[in-house]
Amino acid sequence: MHGCYGIRMIEFFSGIGGMRHAVDNSIKQPNSSLSLASCQAYDISVHANNAYKHNFPDDPSPVCTKLVEQLKPTDLDGKADLWTMSPPCQPFTTTMGSKSLDSEDKRCNGLKAIISLLNTIQEKPKHILLENVKGFATSQMIQDWHSCLQENGYSYKQYLVSPIQIGIPNHRQRYYILCERSDRWKDATGIEENIVSNEQNLFQQKVVGDYLDPELTDEDLNNFMVPDSILQKNWARQVGIVAKKDTATHCFTAGYGRIFHRATGSLLLTRTSEQDHPVAESPIDRSDMMKYSGQLRRFAPRELLALFGFPATFEFPQGVNLEQQYKLIGNSINVTVVTLLMKELLLSDRTRSRKSLLVGGTKGHVSEEIHGNLLQVYQAYRWKMIPNCTGRYTCQDHSKVSSLSAIEMLRKAGIESKGIGSIENGNTAADDLKEYCFWLPGRADKVCVIPLDAENRTGIITFVKEDRNAFVHTLNTPSGFRRKLDCIGIIVTETDVYLSDSIVPETPPAP
Repeated sequence: MHGCYGIRMIEFFSGIGGMRHAVDNSIKQPNSSLSLASCQAYDISVHANNAYKHNFPDDPSPVCTKLVEQLKPTDLDGKADLWTMSPPCQPFTTTMGSKSLDSEDKRCNGLKAIISLLNTIQEKPKHILLENVKGFATSQMIQDWHSCLQENGYSYKQYLVSPIQIGIPNHRQRYYILCERSDRWKDATGIEENIVSNEQNLFQQKVVGDYLDPELTDEDLNNFMVPDSILQKNWARQVGIVAKKDTATHCFTAGYGRIFHRATGSLLLTRTSEQDHPVAESPIDRSDMMKYSGQLRRFAPRELLALFGFPATFEFPQGVNLEQQYKLIGNSINVTVVTLLMKELLLSDRTRSRKSLLVGGTKGHVSEEIHGNLLQVYQAYRWKMIPNCTGRYTCQDHSKVSSLSAIEMLRKAGIESKGIGSIENGNTAADDLKEYCFWLPGRADKVCVIPLDAENRTGIITFVKEDRNAFVHTLNTPSGFRRKLDCIGIIVTETDVYLSDSIVPETPPAP
């Protein structure tokens, strides 16, 4: 059984919390070893932040109203394992009338700040997921982002995906980039356009009617009806219209609540016999749109939230009017799509067979690859680099491991071995993994050593605090394991671990 790993998350440009919902969905799997330990969100929209707080009421400080440009390295350094972000898309939008200023647009300042911060901080997140519009994939900003990732030891995988590809009746093609601080995707090229998942039920084609709210009252429906003043316009014949059996809708944007145009989303045909046939297969007569007076309506916010994959429990707080609700939804993400990608990013990372992982490279640590048992322990718990002590890490999951011996900690990490024994001052043999324990002169703590590879080049060094019945575990890579033990008078060879001849072992204290 693997140890439970609590993810610390930072959600930039958080909106109404779509990324957090996707993380929650992705880790709520049978036998999952993941949990969400914390999430700090940042956004400047007061309405979005109020909705965020309303839907995460048990979180004492879920979101901060602050520009990303105002964040300092100390706000982020070592604070999270996962960063998610959906930066403003306007600089990369290619719709009619957009300026597409790319990196020259001031709305890119937030992402530029994140690039600068990622370059600056010492303890960087292991995972990053970014979402944006299709135009971002060919922008100058994506080149700057790629350069930042490569300079900081990340490999990445890119997607261009729409919900309609997984059976959801909505066109919303978006660019996604999954990033991990390792060589996991070092050979990935181009942009993937298909999501692979074992959950085949997700790919069954759904229709618009599957997302309609049956509890809407007549009064509700009347509030969403398209006014006759709109239907009388000549351009009304160009609006996007669907019925409940259609399998596609136009992309819903922030302007859906105030602009009637197919570029902002589709309208729903109701209260007519024509609603029983897909408009895509049986086009309606658009010669006189007034014939549909009282029969065309906007989708309700709850229906759009369902289409976007938000939980049924999501609701907007009082004070957020209808137009603001549409804007917040239109600026959000498709939670279902991001959930699938998050599973690949987080769950596949912890269940796949990995050759190696790149660690170190900051805080006075050399960059080096770890693998085997050492990699498994590294992924099972959260570890923090000891500054200027290359190859040595202390465990941050104190509440989980401080009461566990090194052997117990390894077993919880899924490292099993028959006959694991304890060797007090090198006197007792054990099979497979071996624990060597020493009482050293001048030290109050017992020191226990477990090599994790066949050549005894990596391992766990544990300091046993007898007075507190606690264990302080350190993980040690090739650059740190033998070096540290040599400093305290413990010699390590490929076949043994023993005290230096110059060290006279202490007699263990009487129980």
